[in-house]
Amino acid sequence: PVLYGMTIEIWSYIKNMIKSEIAGAKWGKDMQWGIRLMQDNQITEALKYFEQAEEFLSINWFNGIKGS
Repeated sequence: PVLYGMTIEIWSYIKNMIKSEIAGAKWGKDMQWGIRLMQDNQITEALKYFEQAEEFLSINWFNGIKGS
């Protein structure tokens, strides 16, 4: 769908930028960038693998201790 010549994705991006600017003004730069990063495709994709990475590390750390 197109709204005023802009797609929903563009409106979503604009909304996120406005939201992050307001958060930055109220709570500081950390909150501003936290909000911006939550819409970043690379960040959201990477976050999906944190649980899997934690499990992998805990298993391999345990096996390394056991094998010593």
